[in-house]
Amino acid sequence: MANINELAKQLGSDDQIKVYQAKQEMVLLTAAAGAPGKDRQRSDMAAEMANCLTTEMPQKDNKGKVSKVPELNARGRSLVSRYLANVGDQSEVAALERAMHDFDVREMARWALARMTCQAATDALAKAAKTGIGDEFRVGAINALAGRSGSSVRETLVACAASPSPEVRLAAAEALACDAEAANDAVLAKVAAGGGKRTGMRVAKARLRLAENLVAAGQKQAGRQIYQQLADGKYDPAQQKAAQAALKHVG
Repeated sequence: MANINELAKQLGSDDQIKVYQAKQEMVLLTAAAGAPGKDRQRSDMAAEMANCLTTEMPQKDNKGKVSKVPELNARGRSLVSRYLANVGDQSEVAALERAMHDFDVREMARWALARMTCQAATDALAKAAKTGIGDEFRVGAINALAGRSGSSVRETLVACAASPSPEVRLAAAEALACDAEAANDAVLAKVAAGGGKRTGMRVAKARLRLAENLVAAGQKQAGRQIYQQLADGKYDPAQQKAAQAALKHVG
């Protein structure tokens, strides 16, 4: 197997030809490791990539004070995170979660976690959604939770729907609409009540999606109730028409 550590360093190179070559090699390696019967190869490769993300080296500042810094630069760690998404599992989540604390790497680390289906990745995203720094970063984590299952998901989204940030509240409301849970409609309605016209329109769309998911899950009465409220209320004409058409279809 190719030396993952050397490829990782090449990914962080200033020479774009070397970076391109390393990218191509990583694509081929991760694709091959994803083939049936390659579990051990995939696991070993993922472990090496995680090690590249976390390995540190000592560095002196201009006053001679020694501290530990990542051995691989931020560009290299970002790209390693990207390819780790193809082969990583719960054993590598800790390395990616640690990378999310690095401002220059955190977006790609979050991106990688969003593409991993294990519960540990879901838990890491839930933590980022609740305690991450910056609305845009939190919204990205919230969007990654949409449609996921697990004990922490709904609790996290409901908490985020009460955030002081309008964008975080909206993202949480839209993510909650992906789950066929009738109790989510009360949360969505509260988000709409606390915002302006734009918020109301986005939440109304989310409520339409929630109603559709409820009906598809066999909860026709709960879905019908949401459709009726949207059809009878003061909403955008297009949304009212959509709700009215859905009511005719549900019966």
